[in-house]
Amino acid sequence: MLYEIWHYVLIFAFVSTCSGVIYYSWEIDNSNFAEQKSKVSSEFEPSQKSYFNNVVYYTQQTGKALYKFSASKLINDGAVQTITYFNPNGTIFLTNQLPVHYSAKRGFHNKLTSKIKMDEDVTIKRTDMILQSKQVVFEMQKEKITATGQVKTKFYSRFNMDRLFIDAQKVVYWPSKNEVDYSFDVNGVVKRHKIYEQSMNFKADIIFLDMNNLKSRLEGSVYIKRENQIAKAQKGEIFLKNYNKKLQYFILYDDVKVSEKLVLENGQVLHRRAYAEKLEGIVSENAIILTGFPKVFQGDDVIKGNKIVLRSYNDVVEVDDASTNFKIYK
Repeated sequence: MLYEIWHYVLIFAFVSTCSGVIYYSWEIDNSNFAEQKSKVSSEFEPSQKSYFNNVVYYTQQTGKALYKFSASKLINDGAVQTITYFNPNGTIFLTNQLPVHYSAKRGFHNKLTSKIKMDEDVTIKRTDMILQSKQVVFEMQKEKITATGQVKTKFYSRFNMDRLFIDAQKVVYWPSKNEVDYSFDVNGVVKRHKIYEQSMNFKADIIFLDMNNLKSRLEGSVYIKRENQIAKAQKGEIFLKNYNKKLQYFILYDDVKVSEKLVLENGQVLHRRAYAEKLEGIVSENAIILTGFPKVFQGDDVIKGNKIVLRSYNDVVEVDDASTNFKIYK
């Protein structure tokens, strides 16, 4: 009897041990499987990036196009709401549907901020304007274009067919307003459409250009060169409409300095220097008018007056004071 009981006890112990081993092994296998499954699921989670070649992309809002372009390659990253594209050539439409055409080597569009960034060989074109730069950022909500890195612009005036070239390191352009702000190493030239009419070179720290009114405002280290005259000041304005009118074509303010080299009929070289608080350039009369305590040094002469008029390639100095109007001939 005892033998049989002991026999059953041994069988029960053996069965329990085997069951425990099997259960423990199953738990380990199940745990490993869950861990492996987790790894596989993480590694093969569907990506939110989409890749396209030779695409045409466009966006619309309330039935109107915002912008469109063609590109050789496009990457759409849905996770961060960005689009990267290569060799884009397209058009951005402003609120009045005025088109701004562009091309570049690479573009980047952030859907969340509505900013478009273009890099390398960027060209912006409108009917009367071309802008070229290394980098351009277009803020669609503000309709503002910021270009940086050796920026070159060219404007064509339909009013008088003048061509205006301005270069700078930074340019902020509002296409809807037709206004441009230039800063850092700004220099430019106005070229007349008639060959015999003189061009004019200019420089400044900052230039504000209003193409609607054909007017520019210059600030800081202003420099203007026309024919043989060089004028410097701290502030200035250029009125592009007034070239052939008896009005100021350019005005300089604040610490005006003028230098000019004259060659007389006898071959003598005469250096002329002038100082004033204000200068008015009247191109139609080939004259600059100095006011604000003007003073002219010409050869050995020193000329002062309330108003002094100088003309290019002419050694005549016209002086007007409170009681006298006379000319000095050298």
